[in-house]
Amino acid sequence: MLLLDEPTSALDEGARTAVEETLVELRERLGISIVLVTHDLDQARRLADWVVRIDVGRVAAQGSGRRGDPRVMSSSIHVSVEQTLAALALVALAIVVSRWRGAGLEEDIAVAAIRAFIQLSAIGYVITLIFDQDSLWLVALLIAVMVVFGAFTARSRAKGVPGALVPLLIALSAAGVTTLGSRRRPRHLRPDPALSGAGRRDGDRQRG
Repeated sequence: MLLLDEPTSALDEGARTAVEETLVELRERLGISIVLVTHDLDQARRLADWVVRIDVGRVAAQGSGRRGDPRVMSSSIHVSVEQTLAALALVALAIVVSRWRGAGLEEDIAVAAIRAFIQLSAIGYVITLIFDQDSLWLVALLIAVMVVFGAFTARSRAKGVPGALVPLLIALSAAGVTTLGSRRRPRHLRPDPALSGAGRRDGDRQRG
């Protein structure tokens, strides 16, 4: 058995590919099991027979890497019931403090918490759907929508600044283009399955 802890984390793309090809060759030639710790979901998709996803020191999910099991291959963040309750406790604490100090913000805090929960849940599903389509155009459309909403939101908070909308749109658009152009392919698109037909490792462990 070969144990590896993020062996390609500090390598460029060419060196990473070479290391992965070497591991596949070792797996085929020697028939050994390989346990590899990685934060790279793309790497897990390319190489893993079986993935164990670790979140905050606990096993959050496990399943087939080769078949793209969504329980372990999703890039979403898993929030536990305890974490959700802790967040709600903080909201409740803010309401109590507001009432105690006579700030009169109890209703605003409750409405904001409910609205944030609904909005973030809906956005999460939309983003997951877009990334699952593996379409650069949909990713670009998502960024465009975020740029427009971000610019209008920022302008509403800078009402005293005349003509702020256009500079905000330009700045956020430039940031979005830079994000898309910083890599040859978007991080969340399906990688080139150059190794998909080769032998895979018996074990792959992912630390989240």
